[in-house]
Amino acid sequence: MCCAGTDLAPLADIRDLVSVQDVMEELDFGPNGGLIYAMEFLTKNLDWLEEELETFGDDDYLILDCPGQIELYTHIPVMPAIVGALHAEGFNVCGVHLVRARSRCCHPARAKVLPGRWTQCLRPMLRSCWLAH
Repeated sequence: MCCAGTDLAPLADIRDLVSVQDVMEELDFGPNGGLIYAMEFLTKNLDWLEEELETFGDDDYLILDCPGQIELYTHIPVMPAIVGALHAEGFNVCGVHLVRARSRCCHPARAKVLPGRWTQCLRPMLRSCWLAH
């Protein structure tokens, strides 16, 4: 939930709960292992997220900027747990998965993988929404 590169201040930052860098140093994990640990730690401490979101009003929008490692969305049930917690707090959830299309569609050899990327984006979003209900 970071707003780096903008003049917006985040309402909450997961690094206040757990830092991937700290996890990597303390547990001798690599970047992917550190991310997985941090996201699983968040799901075990969803009360922290719920407390951070108590100030939200009915007309407010919440943007969760999540890491881009696809394993977090395809192999472990982190996002369904977070989506479920948001639903339980009364939030309506919409998922957006952004892909750098220019690097995939402008080069003929890479363009053939674009439909696979679309499927790769769609699967975790559907999984998160269906498993959260």
